[in-house]
Amino acid sequence: MYLRIIQRHNTDGSTIRYVQIAHNTRNPRTGASTARTIYSLGREDTLDRAALRRLAESILRYLDRTEPLEPSGQPSTCHELPAPRAESTQPTGSSHHNTLQYS
Repeated sequence: MYLRIIQRHNTDGSTIRYVQIAHNTRNPRTGASTARTIYSLGREDTLDRAALRRLAESILRYLDRTEPLEPSGQPSTCHELPAPRAESTQPTGSSHHNTLQYS
């Protein structure tokens, strides 16, 4: 589950953003992943951020977390993933530059 922000555009050109708790599910027939809204928290501009923070703290208490979270939101004890390693490379040919001419 994750927080998802969706937006819609009004005819007057303004944009309204909504915050939702969502979960990705996979269609067993097609294999396509789709986001399923678990709960809509409402418009972003009217969202009670203090209530959202209390919810996050409550979840952390439930999980019995003792280490603080880093600003990125990841636990301070998370392990780094190994660097990707190239298995093979192939030449792609030479690149060329287009010459722009201004009149």
